Amino acid sequence: MIHFKHASTRLSRRLFRRRRGVPRYFRRPPRRPGVFEPVFQAYLAFLSRAQGLAEVTLQYHRLHVSAFLEHLGLQGCLRWNELAPVHVDRFTRDYAGKFCRRYRATILYTLRRFLRYLHFRGLNERPLDSLTLTVRLFQHERLPRFLRPDEVRRLLGAIDRSVDSGRRDYCAVTLLVATGLRAGEFVRLMLDDIDWRERLLHVRRSKTGPGRTVPIPSGAFAILVDYVRNHRPRGAPSRHLFFSYPYSGKVASSCPALTRGRLACRMRKYLRKAGLKLGASCHGLRHTFAQHMVEQGAGYPALQA
Repeated sequence: MIHFKHASTRLSRRLFRRRRGVPRYFRRPPRRPGVFEPVFQAYLAFLSRAQGLAEVTLQYHRLHVSAFLEHLGLQGCLRWNELAPVHVDRFTRDYAGKFCRRYRATILYTLRRFLRYLHFRGLNERPLDSLTLTVRLFQHERLPRFLRPDEVRRLLGAIDRSVDSGRRDYCAVTLLVATGLRAGEFVRLMLDDIDWRERLLHVRRSKTGPGRTVPIPSGAFAILVDYVRNHRPRGAPSRHLFFSYPYSGKVASSCPALTRGRLACRMRKYLRKAGLKLGASCHGLRHTFAQHMVEQGAGYPALQA
């Protein structure tokens, strides 16, 4: 039986990539030539063990370096000592050049890091990382977007709380606005990360350090308690706080934990329904929290956690 919801999602992604002008061989997961695989896996291990990068960050390096290696294979370059500036320029034009400036800067940063690693390992004599283009970004060139209190109420009003997934999303939006968590921190939350007596939330691994403790306002805490007691999937396979609810025919024990992509997709849906624009939806809720803190007189160091 075909799940038309999944089929429509795949179709929309395909049309989106076609509209963005991404080359056809990059509209699917990159296929690396086998000759590059040992060095590629060693590079990922180096980033994880020596550099200490998180798995979420490794995903970007895995994606963009794989795209670069596939591009080399299509150009007939299958040896590291054959790698030349012309290959880097063509990849920058054909792949990175099709995206917005900020994402292009991320792609070129991962490429420079990989080329620096090749030179460090002695696989390529020329330091090609210094020849890679850079994208100049200016601080505060784009002001962060946030929601006003009445817009937050409109966003919450767009959520259908007659179903369990809607109650989960209502709790998620409330908690994101009330605590300012990043999307990655939010989806990693466990039941053990909540101090139910003191109304505290423990972030075990943060972007800026090992972790931190965030107080939960009374209103948001009451919504969280109601969600955990009455609407969190029964028989969940792990102690994650939020899950993707099972489709028809599947049991709750097989539903996976909520992911960043799924959370962002749900937020965009409710923002469209409420007629609001927030850019990066989940991070926009973090900006909403920061704006509220500034209006309450909080200092800048308190907002950097």
